[in-house]
Amino acid sequence: MLDENIQDGLHSYYKKFVQYDLFDIKVLKAIRPAGYRTFGFLLKLQVRPFVGAHNTIGIDNITFEISPSGVIMKNFEHLKSFELPPYLR
Repeated sequence: MLDENIQDGLHSYYKKFVQYDLFDIKVLKAIRPAGYRTFGFLLKLQVRPFVGAHNTIGIDNITFEISPSGVIMKNFEHLKSFELPPYLR
C-alpha cells in the first residue's frame, strides 16, 4: 500500500532508484491523531535503502499521514549515510 509513497520519498532524496526490504522497515510510531475509532493515521517509518546486493546507503525516517482520501508524505529525515563500495560509485 505504501510502496509508491516510500519510493517517492527515497527518490526525492537520493535522486536515483534505490531499493528497500519490507522486512527491514521499522514502525517507529503509529497513531490516530483525531482519536480512537477514527480513520486517519500518522505513521513514522524507518527505512534502510540499498543498491546492488543489499549495500545499505542510508537510514531514513519517513512520516506519512494516511486518510481515506489518500497518503501524504509529511516529513523525510535522512539520518545517516554509508559509503558505497568503489564498484558501485
